[in-house]
Amino acid sequence: MHFNEVKQIFNGCPDLVGLDENSRARLFWCAECQTFLSGANIYTENTPLDDSFGILLSGTLLIERSWKVLGQMKGNPLFGEMAYFTKLKERTATVRAGSAEVHVLRFKLTTEELADSHFASLKKFLGVQAWERFVSSSQREA
Repeated sequence: MHFNEVKQIFNGCPDLVGLDENSRARLFWCAECQTFLSGANIYTENTPLDDSFGILLSGTLLIERSWKVLGQMKGNPLFGEMAYFTKLKERTATVRAGSAEVHVLRFKLTTEELADSHFASLKKFLGVQAWERFVSSSQREA
């Protein structure tokens, strides 16, 4: 993907609305564009947090737990944030490329960097989002 396309998707991500311009710039420069082919794991269930989360730029992601597909993601959502907020700091699900090609903007932030005051609104949002996803997935399994 071209830089301007990536920047436009990043700037339009509703999950990042609360960040001020300086924090957005810092976050953007912590990112790397990555491409995954169909079936490739982006995150694997029960593996340790690798200090990353991402925005889906294009394609479809499959969300799996215990080799069972729970759902899919399209559009430009944030994903991979739940591991920052689990007790063991492990991935709670497998995220796999579900279309021929998936483009991701992957952010590398340690838990200490995420705790920085520049990212306070992002950390709060990610925590709420992680909780909502946890509750939602718990209800699906019940």
